[in-house]
Amino acid sequence: MGVAVVGALVAAGLWFAPSVAARSREGPAISQAAAPVDCLAYVTNYSDDLVSVIDTITNAVAATIDFPDGTGPWGVAVHPNGETVYVTANGDNELLVISVATNTVIDTIGVGDIPNGIAVSPDGTRAYITNFLTGSVAVADTATNAVTTTIDVDGSPLWVAFGPCGTPPPPPPPTTPSTVAPAPGPVVPRFAS
Repeated sequence: MGVAVVGALVAAGLWFAPSVAARSREGPAISQAAAPVDCLAYVTNYSDDLVSVIDTITNAVAATIDFPDGTGPWGVAVHPNGETVYVTANGDNELLVISVATNTVIDTIGVGDIPNGIAVSPDGTRAYITNFLTGSVAVADTATNAVTTTIDVDGSPLWVAFGPCGTPPPPPPPTTPSTVAPAPGPVVPRFAS
């Protein structure tokens, strides 16, 4: 999604809470920071208790997902499979699970006090939700839609994001005589026996 579109959303008041996530029409979820031209963007609107679904081809609202007054939709993330959108509802202390196919809430998960940010793990198995008032991060299993653990982080966490994931970096190369720093004094060679 281009800077002009984001600017227009802010100017129009559709981006009250700084949360937008995107789903490709033809494939999996994409980065929250940049969207390809052919996708849908999900924008939370805290003050109006709704999510605007934006068609990024036409740059127009394609659908609106309404919530009861006081829901307070804030953070938003798209599951990597592109079938589910997660929205934090900080007025209800819940995570809303939304079907992309129907744009309806299919489940709710109690997550903690004043949930704000959300990120779905790259493998799609877990959602991490920051709880502003309790200084914690709830971890929800996306297969069961249940909180499996809560991590105390102190303070008032707002956002969460994943860094690089995957295999750990390779170990450093083994130490050889050519990489050993010179020892002070005379060096006595050692031979394996």
